[in-house]
Amino acid sequence: AWGIDAEISLGCLMSNVLDLFGKPTVHFMQELATFETNERERTAMLDPSFLKKASKESGITFADALLRFKDAHPPLPALLAMIPVIKPRAYSIASAPSAALETIELCVLIDTWWCDQGKKYGLTCDMLRSLGKGDRIWCRIKPGSMEPP
Repeated sequence: AWGIDAEISLGCLMSNVLDLFGKPTVHFMQELATFETNERERTAMLDPSFLKKASKESGITFADALLRFKDAHPPLPALLAMIPVIKPRAYSIASAPSAALETIELCVLIDTWWCDQGKKYGLTCDMLRSLGKGDRIWCRIKPGSMEPP
């Protein structure tokens, strides 16, 4: 499952596989509500305006929802089915291999949105923004239909 062929720690699964910082859907909230023991909280979770309001106020994520509704305790198999995996990110190469053999420059669109708490950034964009000059990151080049320059 998830392209993993060996054992993996729960921490690695949560930080490298599941999209905990993605935006939750109404379907996710409905599934989470089935595990909520507090009736008032379950009602709040199922309110159609909850996600819209939470998105506007704080840019709610799956992690935020799980922390907000502490009485909802889905078992691990259910949680793994409820939270999507992190999608691979594809970026355009902006440099020629002949110009610098060990360096690749990427063209990246910074994913941002506003909520009442301020400006928010997408998961990968935030990580890329925190890099300093000379920092290295792991990447994989997937050949496309175009030949590199």
